[in-house]
Amino acid sequence: PIGLVTDSAVLSTISDALIYVTAIGQTKIDMAKSAKELLDQVDANVIGAVLNKIPVDGRSYYQYSSTLFDKYYRIEEDRSKRRRRSDRA
Repeated sequence: PIGLVTDSAVLSTISDALIYVTAIGQTKIDMAKSAKELLDQVDANVIGAVLNKIPVDGRSYYQYSSTLFDKYYRIEEDRSKRRRRSDRA
């Protein structure tokens, strides 16, 4: 727990790499920013982050964004088909 104790920051200086793990709905944004600043100060080698406890019921942001992504490429695909038809004329 990087925000609660300084042990994590101290250990990160002798570790090869660090992965920041946090839980949705439990970690406040300010606390996460403070932890990142502390890790930057000790020059920790942060190689990634994990966001745990993401709700799987209902519509998530990932589902929403993938839907938009899919629609975007369908539109582009339709446009390219129209261009091909106009090239034939």
